[in-house]
Amino acid sequence: MKHNFYGFINYDNIEPLPMILYDMGFEKRINENYYYDNRTRTNYDGYIFQYTTDGCGIYETSDDKYTLAKDTGFITCVPNGCSYYLPFDNKNGWEYLYIHFSGSLASQFYNEIISMTGNIFSLPSDNPAIRLLVNELERLEHGRKYKRFEAGVFMYNFLTTLTREISSPTSSGSLVAKAVNWINANYASDISLSELCESLNVTPSHFSRIFRYEIGISPIEYLSNIRLEHAMHLLTTTDMSINEIACSSGFANGNYFAKVFKRRLGFTPSDYKRNH
Repeated sequence: MKHNFYGFINYDNIEPLPMILYDMGFEKRINENYYYDNRTRTNYDGYIFQYTTDGCGIYETSDDKYTLAKDTGFITCVPNGCSYYLPFDNKNGWEYLYIHFSGSLASQFYNEIISMTGNIFSLPSDNPAIRLLVNELERLEHGRKYKRFEAGVFMYNFLTTLTREISSPTSSGSLVAKAVNWINANYASDISLSELCESLNVTPSHFSRIFRYEIGISPIEYLSNIRLEHAMHLLTTTDMSINEIACSSGFANGNYFAKVFKRRLGFTPSDYKRNH
């Protein structure tokens, strides 16, 4: 698929329109001044969905700054108190898919998405929503022209798919499987949720939601369970001290390990060892 931009003229003479597609494209920014401040874009309104396919960009608010690497992106309204841009020291550029849209029904989808994931999201490239967008851009590249209401139909399909995938992802299994494998391999180390998410290139809020959806508990609970199970095995098969077992299982020290163990299982590590 070639880098390109497509703008659309609205012929759907209904007010208020539920879905309006302004423009969309597949672009790459490199070695250029690419900066948009959505606080001052008074002549540009609606909503923007932008998804990174390669390289990275920055999404910034007054409180936070996010690096949008591959498979991450943002959705925002305009005007809004945020900016997004290509860092000056980014030599690899920022390649992304984007859609600029509006509409009375579109605003409801936007609000629903924001309530679930915030402005920043992560989706694998094989996700149905991303595939739908790529397929549509390929059709436009090959000459597709929208007839009346067809652009709105596409926007409805895209937003319903995106909302569904953010709430109940169908292609998150590989991400969760990678997370489980990573936790199983690193549980004995001093690891955190933020470190795990960084290794997987996913935001903590989005990752926690899909992990709980797939596994049934939070990532932190899963990590704690793995550590406890390992400790239980050592308690019954070795002569290691409580402190040694704690350190070998990823707990900071023996006292903290004993507190977690008793709170979770109802008895102390020493009681467990004595009775098994």
